[in-house]
This record gives sequence, C-alpha cells and structure tokens, in this order.
Amino acid sequence: GLADRLELVGLLCRVLTFSILACVLVVDPPREVSIALACAVVAFNSLYLVHVSCHFLSQVTIRLSRKPRPMPKEGTTWLRRQREQAERLLAEVTGDVHNMLMRLRLVVVDETVEWQEEHEQPQERPRWRR
Repeated sequence: GLADRLELVGLLCRVLTFSILACVLVVDPPREVSIALACAVVAFNSLYLVHVSCHFLSQVTIRLSRKPRPMPKEGTTWLRRQREQAERLLAEVTGDVHNMLMRLRLVVVDETVEWQEEHEQPQERPRWRR
C-alpha cells in the first residue's frame, strides 16, 4: 500500500545518497561535478520530504473530515466489564508488588547494604510468574 511505497522511496533516497557520497569520496571528481552531485542529492531528499509531507497532510485532512465516533455510554456492559477487568488487574499487580516488598529487607553486611529475601514461599505463584 501507501506505507510500502513511502518506505521504498525512503530506501531509494538513502541508497542514492550513500552511493553518490561513496562515489564522490572514491573518485574525487572536479569541484563542479561534486557540486552538481551534491545538488542532486539535496533535490532528491527534498522531493522525498515533500512526498512524505503531502502524505501526512492528506491523512490529517482525511481524519479531520470524518465524523467523530460517539463515546460509549457509561452504563454499557462492555465499558463496565473493561473497567472492572482493569481494576482487578491493577489490584492483583499491586498486591503482588506489595507481597514482594514485604519479603525483602535491607541488611548491612561488611559495611555494604544488600537485599536479603526471607525464605518463606508464597502460597500461590503471582500471576506475572505463571
């Protein structure tokens, strides 16, 4: 699609730029030829930037011309389920983090501070370790 074409043009622009630069460094052409090649590279890169800018502006105008989707009402079951699931996952993660922190403590050993983990095993593995 369009993204593939933009990527192809960008890759061609990069290959052309580096090829011309390598040729100029290896061949060491006269100053006039070097300036002409530099102008060609700048022109090709500028055309690529214009191409990308036109694509970006066209996508912005397309999205602005669409009607906005209405937000789901507060009482819908889907939204309520999503909110409940997010709250449940957040409670589970914070509980797991709290349990981990309760089993760790700082200990001074030979004038250095180290973590020491208590050796009690949790009853159930946390969800993120399953």
